[in-house]
Amino acid sequence: MKLQEWLKSELEYSHDLVNSAVLGARRVIADEPASEVFTNAALNSLPLAAMGACVVTLAAHRGRKRMSSRTELLFGLAGAVLGFSAGIALRARPVVEEIAHEAVHNINGVREAHWLERHPIDYA
Repeated sequence: MKLQEWLKSELEYSHDLVNSAVLGARRVIADEPASEVFTNAALNSLPLAAMGACVVTLAAHRGRKRMSSRTELLFGLAGAVLGFSAGIALRARPVVEEIAHEAVHNINGVREAHWLERHPIDYA
């Protein structure tokens, strides 16, 4: 097999893998709208963002070296981002797990079909 043929074959296989993962994710999203799940997760993560901002700002303020108020504000903003991200990750985890499971299931089907194409089983 020439390099060009091999490369074309591998690109087609990669394309099939990506398409199967997207189809699996779409199947889950069709059952449960992702925008609704992530909107609820974002709204429920706001208290965690506020708590993260307060904790990190207080820690920066109470540190050994006195920081400028601008630096403390940046630390507070970083704490808010961390708290918000953690909240979304915790709240949306079941949906993300289901999407990943479906995508991996479809990818494994494509991989098995690809392996059978390259290694045909002769029962005779």
